[in-house]
Amino acid sequence: MESPADMMSRLTPGGPGQSTHEVSLAGADELDGEVEALLLAAYEQNA
Repeated sequence: MESPADMMSRLTPGGPGQSTHEVSLAGADELDGEVEALLLAAYEQNA
């Protein structure tokens, strides 16, 4: 698995609202373990 710094390279600054970053996916096949780890980290930080 990639380091958190490597995972951050897939993120772009988010827009207005609660999100601070966005991850763009072109299709369901791009939903991999890295994206799941990012989503889990975001969820845990905001729970």
